[in-house]
Amino acid sequence: KYTYKDLKKETIKGITNWTYTKISKEKSGYSKQVIFSNSHYMTATKVDYYDRGGKLLKTSTFKNFKAYKVNTKTYWKANTIIMKNIQTKNTSTLTWKNRKVGVKNSKRVFEKRMLK
Repeated sequence: KYTYKDLKKETIKGITNWTYTKISKEKSGYSKQVIFSNSHYMTATKVDYYDRGGKLLKTSTFKNFKAYKVNTKTYWKANTIIMKNIQTKNTSTLTWKNRKVGVKNSKRVFEKRMLK
């Protein structure tokens, strides 16, 4: 679904950091996304979203990472996501408390009436 390019790699304080550009092959609301990730968390730490005109639209920043064990694997998850709309100056923050990872839910939990 995407083309990836412009991979940049640098090491800071022993942690490898990657920056790359993600461009949708299909019609999208974003012209591109620039993703920042690192070898410690093995996931995105920041994403810049560009509008169809190529101007920076939004930035999401991932913070308060915590390690979660699922079976024998460890996954780092951000427990705070801050989304800033650069153009409108609006900000939204999503914070998890008491997050549980690896929990099995029944399909019923995701039915439309249950999600309301």
